[in-house]
Amino acid sequence: MVAGSLLWRRVAGCCLLLVAAGGCSVGAESNLPSFLFVLGDDIGWADFGCNCRQEWSKDCLYGHYEGTNHCQGGEGPGGNNCCFNYWWPNASAAHAVSNYSQPIPQDDSLYLTDSFYHFLAGRDGAPFLAQISFHNCHIPYIGTPEARADCAAGRTCRPGNYSDAQLDFYACLNELDAAVGRLLTDLETFGYRNNTMMWVTTDNGPEGNCEGSGDAAGRCEPEHFLTYPGSAGPLRGRKRDIFEGGHRVPGIVSWPAVVPRNMVSWDTVVTMDFMATIMDVLDVQRPASQAQWAFDGQSIMPILTGEGDFDLRGIGWMYQNPSQHGYRYGRWKFVNNSQGCKPSCTQGFLYDLETDMGETTDLSSVYPDVFSAIVANYTAWFESVMVSRTEENDCHGFDDALQQLSRD
Repeated sequence: MVAGSLLWRRVAGCCLLLVAAGGCSVGAESNLPSFLFVLGDDIGWADFGCNCRQEWSKDCLYGHYEGTNHCQGGEGPGGNNCCFNYWWPNASAAHAVSNYSQPIPQDDSLYLTDSFYHFLAGRDGAPFLAQISFHNCHIPYIGTPEARADCAAGRTCRPGNYSDAQLDFYACLNELDAAVGRLLTDLETFGYRNNTMMWVTTDNGPEGNCEGSGDAAGRCEPEHFLTYPGSAGPLRGRKRDIFEGGHRVPGIVSWPAVVPRNMVSWDTVVTMDFMATIMDVLDVQRPASQAQWAFDGQSIMPILTGEGDFDLRGIGWMYQNPSQHGYRYGRWKFVNNSQGCKPSCTQGFLYDLETDMGETTDLSSVYPDVFSAIVANYTAWFESVMVSRTEENDCHGFDDALQQLSRD
């Protein structure tokens, strides 16, 4: 369940959408808007820390408390037994966005915000599209000593007696908050703030499933949060779950030039809507060769402007190809097996999310016609995805890449 993967249009990560209005901006801006997508979570700390330059290991945190982890894959293009995930030495890459060529600070969000600053400085006012994927707060989450101390002292966290993991996690959240603030400042500095559509979200729910430490409904016992502090609130499940806690996440969109006011929308928006919205704003169409390909995303402009209808649509999920899966249409949600489900729930469940957001009451026997229809809708969607994987993509070795993504 990774946002922004090889097939954006078929990947769903739900957001509660908070839409922020804005004021004036400094500097001249092009009439053509810019787009900035900010994602938390899935860039591992050790992925771009010091895996490739062994001489750096004495100067930075090598995984969680100097233990190597979150390093999967073979030797990278730089050789020298480089652990290849996302980053490798390449001095010719512009702005070091696609690589790292210097040791990064303990707060790795500073590396990304600094790269974005230099990126904007070189644009000379030209519009852009950028995605920034922060590590915060994927495991191993490590807060800087300063951020941990601020949290423990109650300056940035509520007063409390926090575990070591909690201090790290909340420090990472505060560092992410500060990093997003720096991005906003940079947009303002270079005159982009008013006419940039900016999304802030994450790819999935919090880390740490409750297997062995939760109840049969997939809800964690209090001691679980001493190690995995992330919260899904009232939702059932966590990362990797088909239940709502696995994929319903916060989402914020800001575009001062267009959004008339602050608002909260409960429309179901997913990361596959990124592309559809960009295409709508820029009034561009897909290439003719792809015109008939399945396209799950839809533009969120009706939500932002209050004009037109945001159409009801079905959304499917799969995990572990596809032993765990589900489908939502409007208020109804079908779940067949999920990571945090004990005992196994392979018989399938039906939930009414309008009255039961926590997915506590199975209604499949109460509304058998609805259950049969939503299972049929999932089957049709799944078959469409299989066609996309085999016939509707231009990616070489796509299935191998998809399998690797499902392991990450």
